[in-house]
Amino acid sequence: MNVRIWTRIIGITTIALGVLSLITDFTLMIITDFFNTMHQQDLKEFSQLGLIKAYLGIPIHILLVISGIYFLQKKSFSLSLMFTALIISMLSELIPFNPFGPIYIHLALFIGAYEIRNYYYLSANDIQRMKGNNSIDLELPEWRVVKMTLASIAFVFIPVLLMIFWFNASSIGENHEDKMNLFNSFLPEVLTPHGRASMLSIILCLCSLFFSLRSLNSKKITMRIVNLILTTLAGVLLLMNIWSLM
Repeated sequence: MNVRIWTRIIGITTIALGVLSLITDFTLMIITDFFNTMHQQDLKEFSQLGLIKAYLGIPIHILLVISGIYFLQKKSFSLSLMFTALIISMLSELIPFNPFGPIYIHLALFIGAYEIRNYYYLSANDIQRMKGNNSIDLELPEWRVVKMTLASIAFVFIPVLLMIFWFNASSIGENHEDKMNLFNSFLPEVLTPHGRASMLSIILCLCSLFFSLRSLNSKKITMRIVNLILTTLAGVLLLMNIWSLM
């Protein structure tokens, strides 16, 4: 694995996840104030749960952002801080548990940080000496770059298609319910439950990022540009779908 690239992916994704979670927390607080002005008892109970979750989430998600920043800087405490922040954040996502929520993103980040822990503080030369001349961090042959670029395109195709469906539904629907019904009409039944399309997009975007990032070291400038576009596209779609789950 390319530890430098995966360090950046994990750090930046953690920061983005923390920032989006903070936006969600403050949005919940605003919605709570609105619900408190209403007289329906069930809405008031819902608003109180949202307020509690928001107040608990703010310090947790601030810690998540801080851990992502220090993870990129490779401080002596960065790994411990990252593991601590992700564990606390995952525990907070269990109350109440959302089977299609961002807890899986936290888990993926935790696994990624755990996988690179032995190489995290080492330089590229040290890693190459440890792995020997057969290290997969060596420059890839062009035929493999082409295959990985095609794989990245294939993985990002469905998230792009789903986003086009959503933009189309948003432009036609009069309210959120109409937009969701129209969007679900484009999907197979297995993807219609809330969050499933977003989770599928997140998984496919991560796969696309894996292949496009590995292909950025191509000798050909054309392939580097193509993979830079794919990396940007998959990254933007990944963040948008994470946001949709919050």
